[in-house]
Amino acid sequence: MYNLNIFKQIKEYLNPQQVAEYYLLGKGKKSGNNIFYKSPFRDEKTASFCVNNEKGFHDYGTGWHGDIISFVQELYHISAIDAAKTLIKDFALSIEIEKKPDYKRIKTQKRKNILNKKIREALNNWFNTTFSKLCDVNKINEICIETLCKSIKNITDFENDDLTNALQYLYYKQTEINLWIEEFIKVETEYEKIELFRHRKEIETIWT
Repeated sequence: MYNLNIFKQIKEYLNPQQVAEYYLLGKGKKSGNNIFYKSPFRDEKTASFCVNNEKGFHDYGTGWHGDIISFVQELYHISAIDAAKTLIKDFALSIEIEKKPDYKRIKTQKRKNILNKKIREALNNWFNTTFSKLCDVNKINEICIETLCKSIKNITDFENDDLTNALQYLYYKQTEINLWIEEFIKVETEYEKIELFRHRKEIETIWT
């Protein structure tokens, strides 16, 4: 006999945004608390398929509305129980279909999911802030180089150790900044952000 609380359990683990990103292959266009995709149920040019973590899924083109279970049902034309099995399999959920739910384990997993989300948000915030700072430092350094170059008017100025050393340092710093900026631009995955975060002290020495 199937566990009658299986649908409730799945909803404890997953929200509509997670499900949409998995089955619709990526992030949609965010607008307030809503995220919009092109409808997976029909052809359309403008995204009108709305995903909301509180309200579920809504297709403004047809009026269809549903939760994560009915969304997978509609997507694959399967029964509710098969949709539940699909979600359990695809997201590797710790849910046994034919046994009573382990609410303690569900609660623990939910706490982990919340913590992981906070960690991801903190990582993204660090990444964006650090990249902006690198760009700001890059601009300031360019201005310093330009100003210093204007002050060097003849060969005698090159014999000034202070001017020469300052210019050499700025050019060295410019190269270092550009290398880090290139590393940030190439980032595509969360793992790569974590790798950059591990080098944060090395990166932050540029503007300290």
